[in-house]
Amino acid sequence: SFSPTALRAAVTSPGGTTAAALRAFESGGLRATVYGAVSACKERSAALADEVREQMIDELSADQT
Repeated sequence: SFSPTALRAAVTSPGGTTAAALRAFESGGLRATVYGAVSACKERSAALADEVREQMIDELSADQT
């Protein structure tokens, strides 16, 4: 089982195509874009969970009356 860093090192030849692609990703800000997207997804997921939780509480309260 390889860590992501070890896997990248294992498949990246210095001066090769993967190295060129990784440099392009880094210079284009891909890492920051992916981190931003994952963060936005996490925040939205938490908000949706809160909405569902509130709906369930409301439905349970209505059923008890």
